[in-house]
Amino acid sequence: MPSLLLFEILAALIFVPIACVFIWLATSMLLSKKPREATVVRFCRIAIGSAFLAALAMAVLLPIESGNEIVLGSWFSADHYSYEIVMQTDVVAVVYALFTTVLLYVICSFSKRYLHKESGFHRFYLVMLLFALGLLLVSFSGTVELLLVGWEVVGLSSVLLIAFFTQREQPPRNGLWV
Repeated sequence: MPSLLLFEILAALIFVPIACVFIWLATSMLLSKKPREATVVRFCRIAIGSAFLAALAMAVLLPIESGNEIVLGSWFSADHYSYEIVMQTDVVAVVYALFTTVLLYVICSFSKRYLHKESGFHRFYLVMLLFALGLLLVSFSGTVELLLVGWEVVGLSSVLLIAFFTQREQPPRNGLWV
Protein backbone atom coordinates (compact mmCIF):
# COMPACT_ATOMS: atom_id res chain seq x y z
CA MET A 1 0.00 0.00 0.00
CA PRO A 2 1.42 3.39 -0.92
CA SER A 3 2.16 5.54 2.03
CA LEU A 4 1.12 9.09 2.67
CA LEU A 5 4.73 10.10 2.05
CA LEU A 6 4.47 8.93 -1.56
CA PHE A 7 1.37 11.07 -2.09
CA GLU A 8 3.18 14.03 -0.49
CA ILE A 9 6.09 13.59 -2.89
CA LEU A 10 3.74 13.33 -5.87
CA ALA A 11 1.84 16.43 -4.74
CA ALA A 12 5.15 18.28 -4.50
CA LEU A 13 6.08 17.07 -7.99
CA ILE A 14 2.88 18.61 -9.30
CA PHE A 15 3.48 22.07 -7.84
CA VAL A 16 7.24 22.53 -7.38
CA PRO A 17 8.41 22.36 -11.05
CA ILE A 18 5.77 24.85 -12.18
CA ALA A 19 6.55 27.16 -9.26
CA CYS A 20 10.30 26.93 -9.96
CA VAL A 21 9.88 27.81 -13.63
CA PHE A 22 7.55 30.66 -12.63
CA ILE A 23 10.14 32.04 -10.19
CA TRP A 24 12.97 31.60 -12.71
CA LEU A 25 11.05 33.42 -15.45
CA ALA A 26 9.87 36.20 -13.11
CA THR A 27 13.40 36.73 -11.82
CA SER A 28 14.90 36.83 -15.28
CA MET A 29 12.28 39.34 -16.40
CA LEU A 30 12.90 41.53 -13.35
CA LEU A 31 16.63 41.47 -14.06
CA SER A 32 15.95 42.34 -17.73
CA LYS A 33 17.72 39.17 -18.88
CA LYS A 34 14.95 37.52 -20.83
CA PRO A 35 15.84 33.98 -21.90
CA ARG A 36 15.37 32.74 -25.45
CA GLU A 37 11.82 31.82 -26.45
CA ALA A 38 12.76 28.19 -27.08
CA THR A 39 14.23 27.92 -23.57
CA VAL A 40 11.09 29.32 -21.96
CA VAL A 41 8.85 26.94 -23.89
CA ARG A 42 11.11 23.97 -23.13
CA PHE A 43 11.10 24.69 -19.37
CA CYS A 44 7.33 25.25 -19.36
CA ARG A 45 6.77 21.97 -21.19
CA ILE A 46 9.04 20.11 -18.76
CA ALA A 47 7.28 21.62 -15.73
CA ILE A 48 3.76 20.96 -17.03
CA GLY A 49 4.78 17.51 -18.29
CA SER A 50 6.22 16.55 -14.91
CA ALA A 51 3.01 17.75 -13.24
CA PHE A 52 1.06 15.54 -15.64
CA LEU A 53 3.26 12.52 -14.89
CA ALA A 54 2.91 13.06 -11.13
CA ALA A 55 -0.88 13.32 -11.48
CA LEU A 56 -0.85 10.20 -13.64
CA ALA A 57 1.13 8.34 -10.96
CA MET A 58 -1.46 9.48 -8.41
CA ALA A 59 -4.23 8.21 -10.68
CA VAL A 60 -2.55 4.81 -10.88
CA LEU A 61 -2.11 4.62 -7.10
CA LEU A 62 -5.61 5.85 -6.17
CA PRO A 63 -7.42 2.51 -6.65
CA ILE A 64 -4.94 0.95 -4.24
CA GLU A 65 -5.37 3.62 -1.61
CA SER A 66 -8.33 5.98 -1.56
CA GLY A 67 -7.99 9.75 -1.27
CA ASN A 68 -5.62 11.21 1.27
CA GLU A 69 -5.45 14.49 3.07
CA ILE A 70 -2.00 16.02 3.14
CA VAL A 71 -1.57 18.61 5.90
CA LEU A 72 1.17 21.05 4.93
CA GLY A 73 0.99 23.24 8.02
CA SER A 74 -1.30 25.98 9.25
CA TRP A 75 -2.05 29.52 8.18
CA PHE A 76 -2.20 30.59 11.80
CA SER A 77 -3.22 29.21 15.18
CA ALA A 78 -5.18 30.85 17.97
CA ASP A 79 -5.85 29.17 21.31
CA HIS A 80 -7.66 25.95 20.42
CA TYR A 81 -8.21 26.55 16.72
CA SER A 82 -5.99 26.69 13.67
CA TYR A 83 -6.50 27.16 9.95
CA GLU A 84 -4.64 24.29 8.33
CA ILE A 85 -3.28 24.09 4.81
CA VAL A 86 -4.70 20.79 3.55
CA MET A 87 -4.30 19.21 0.12
CA GLN A 88 -6.93 16.63 -0.86
CA THR A 89 -5.79 13.87 -3.22
CA ASP A 90 -8.96 12.13 -4.34
CA VAL A 91 -10.30 10.97 -7.69
CA VAL A 92 -11.89 14.31 -8.59
CA ALA A 93 -8.70 16.26 -7.84
CA VAL A 94 -6.48 13.90 -9.80
CA VAL A 95 -8.78 13.78 -12.85
CA TYR A 96 -9.05 17.57 -12.82
CA ALA A 97 -5.25 17.84 -12.55
CA LEU A 98 -4.77 15.47 -15.48
CA PHE A 99 -7.24 17.41 -17.61
CA THR A 100 -5.67 20.75 -16.59
CA THR A 101 -2.11 19.70 -17.34
CA VAL A 102 -3.02 18.24 -20.74
CA LEU A 103 -4.80 21.45 -21.75
CA LEU A 104 -1.96 23.63 -20.46
CA TYR A 105 0.59 21.56 -22.37
CA VAL A 106 -1.41 22.01 -25.58
CA ILE A 107 -1.73 25.76 -24.94
CA CYS A 108 2.00 25.97 -24.25
CA SER A 109 2.78 24.20 -27.52
CA PHE A 110 0.35 26.25 -29.60
CA SER A 111 1.42 29.58 -28.08
CA LYS A 112 5.02 28.95 -29.07
CA ARG A 113 4.08 29.43 -32.71
CA TYR A 114 1.29 31.95 -32.21
CA LEU A 115 3.27 34.38 -30.05
CA HIS A 116 6.67 33.94 -31.75
CA LYS A 117 8.59 37.25 -31.62
CA GLU A 118 5.68 38.96 -29.85
CA SER A 119 6.74 41.65 -27.39
CA GLY A 120 4.77 40.04 -24.55
CA PHE A 121 5.95 36.45 -25.14
CA HIS A 122 7.64 36.08 -21.75
CA ARG A 123 4.80 37.86 -19.95
CA PHE A 124 2.28 35.43 -21.47
CA TYR A 125 4.18 32.37 -20.25
CA LEU A 126 4.64 33.93 -16.82
CA VAL A 127 0.90 34.53 -16.46
CA MET A 128 0.11 31.10 -17.91
CA LEU A 129 2.30 29.46 -15.25
CA LEU A 130 0.51 31.49 -12.58
CA PHE A 131 -2.80 30.33 -14.06
CA ALA A 132 -1.56 26.71 -13.93
CA LEU A 133 -0.60 27.05 -10.27
CA GLY A 134 -4.01 28.51 -9.46
CA LEU A 135 -5.90 25.76 -11.28
CA LEU A 136 -3.89 23.02 -9.62
CA LEU A 137 -4.33 24.69 -6.24
CA VAL A 138 -8.09 24.77 -6.78
CA SER A 139 -8.15 21.11 -7.76
CA PHE A 140 -6.17 19.86 -4.75
CA SER A 141 -7.46 22.25 -2.09
CA GLY A 142 -8.76 20.50 0.98
CA THR A 143 -10.07 23.57 2.79
CA VAL A 144 -12.24 26.49 1.79
CA GLU A 145 -9.43 28.96 2.55
CA LEU A 146 -7.03 27.24 0.15
CA LEU A 147 -9.79 26.99 -2.45
CA LEU A 148 -10.40 30.73 -2.23
CA VAL A 149 -6.67 31.50 -2.58
CA GLY A 150 -6.47 29.31 -5.68
CA TRP A 151 -9.68 30.79 -7.09
CA GLU A 152 -8.31 34.33 -6.68
CA VAL A 153 -5.06 33.38 -8.42
CA VAL A 154 -7.10 31.90 -11.28
CA GLY A 155 -9.26 35.03 -11.45
CA LEU A 156 -6.31 37.44 -11.47
CA SER A 157 -4.40 35.48 -14.08
CA SER A 158 -7.55 35.11 -16.21
CA VAL A 159 -7.99 38.87 -16.29
CA LEU A 160 -4.34 39.31 -17.24
CA LEU A 161 -4.63 36.74 -20.02
CA ILE A 162 -7.84 38.26 -21.39
CA ALA A 163 -6.26 41.73 -21.45
CA PHE A 164 -2.97 40.39 -22.85
CA PHE A 165 -2.86 42.40 -26.08
CA THR A 166 -2.63 45.89 -24.60
CA GLN A 167 -1.94 47.58 -27.95
CA ARG A 168 -5.49 46.89 -29.10
CA GLU A 169 -8.46 48.68 -27.62
CA GLN A 170 -10.84 45.79 -26.95
CA PRO A 171 -8.76 43.27 -24.89
CA PRO A 172 -8.01 45.65 -21.97
CA ARG A 173 -11.66 46.69 -21.98
CA ASN A 174 -12.73 43.04 -21.83
CA GLY A 175 -10.23 42.42 -19.02
CA LEU A 176 -11.70 45.27 -16.99
CA TRP A 177 -15.20 43.98 -17.66
CA VAL A 178 -14.27 40.51 -16.39
